[in-house]
Amino acid sequence: MLDLLSIAGLRPRELCLLSPVHFMSTKGSFSEFLLIEDDWAFNGVERPALLSHEEVQKSLNNYIKWMVKFGVNATPEKSYLGINPNKPILVDDDYKSFGLQSRGKSKSDDVKLVPQKMNDYIKDLIVKSGLDKDNVGLSSFHRTWVINAYRADMDIKSIAILAGLSQET
Repeated sequence: MLDLLSIAGLRPRELCLLSPVHFMSTKGSFSEFLLIEDDWAFNGVERPALLSHEEVQKSLNNYIKWMVKFGVNATPEKSYLGINPNKPILVDDDYKSFGLQSRGKSKSDDVKLVPQKMNDYIKDLIVKSGLDKDNVGLSSFHRTWVINAYRADMDIKSIAILAGLSQET
């Protein structure tokens, strides 16, 4: 999970909704990128995300193997390694999807949905790992991704697009 936040630059909202159909072929191979569509992007702006990093591929592979072993989101179909391709892959300690929770109304009178359960889970991981003592917070992972992309000489426009930053940012 933390790899997807810090190495792939995903946001908690995007993690909550990430399903096998987004990054996996029917035969079980992984894509090197995924398209985060506007309806599940953290700010409503479609953007690509890179999944080609070796650690991200390894983490996804290990997590999918764990899902198959314990029958999480299992389906009798052989495609997608027997995992329901449309259900979010990340589950909590009770094997339930994190989902999004209503947080009142947004400026446009739409119901505002936030990944509160996922946010709380990540914050708990931060505390359990002791990273909170180094001032690591929920937004630290995405900030680290942006900084590392810049240090790797990625151009600013590409960083902004991949990070989902708006033109105002």
